[in-house]
Amino acid sequence: MRSLLSFLIFSQLLFIIVYSQENRTISLGPVIGATTNTTARILVEFSFSGNVTCVLNSTSGDTFNDTREVTAGDPVVFKFQNLTPATYYNVSFDPPIEDQVPSYFKTVNRTAPGNLKFGVISCNEYSVLLKKEPEADLWAHLSRKIDELQLDYLIHLGDQVY
Repeated sequence: MRSLLSFLIFSQLLFIIVYSQENRTISLGPVIGATTNTTARILVEFSFSGNVTCVLNSTSGDTFNDTREVTAGDPVVFKFQNLTPATYYNVSFDPPIEDQVPSYFKTVNRTAPGNLKFGVISCNEYSVLLKKEPEADLWAHLSRKIDELQLDYLIHLGDQVY
C-alpha cells in the first residue's frame, strides 16, 4: 500500500511538472515601450513562475538578453541598452512561449527623425473584421498592416473592446 501511495504522489508530481512546462503562455504583452535610439523596455505578464530570458535578435545578427525572475500573473519589465539605432529587433523568450505572437520593434534613428512613419488606430471593432475574415485574429491583422504599410510605429489610442 505504501509503495502504491508513493507511486500516486510521484505520478501527481510528475503530472504537475510536465503540465507546467507545457503551458508556458503570455497573459499580457509583450508591450514594447520607452524605445529610443539605443534602449528599449518590454513589459510582459506570464502564466507561470520562474526565470525567463527575453532575447532580442537584430537584423544585423546582434543578440541581447535580459533574464528576470517572474511570478505568474505579475508584470515584469525587461530592459535593454546599447542597441543599434534604426535597427529592427525580434523579441523571443527562453524558455520558449507557447503560441507566441511574433513581436518586433525598430529603434529610433536620431540622425534622420523626419523619416519615421507613424500609424494611428482606434475603435477597431473586431466584429467588422470578422465579417470580412471569419477566421481573423485582430492582432495578426494589425501586424500584417504594419508590414504592408512599412510603419515604424503604430499608436493605438484604445477603444477596441465593444
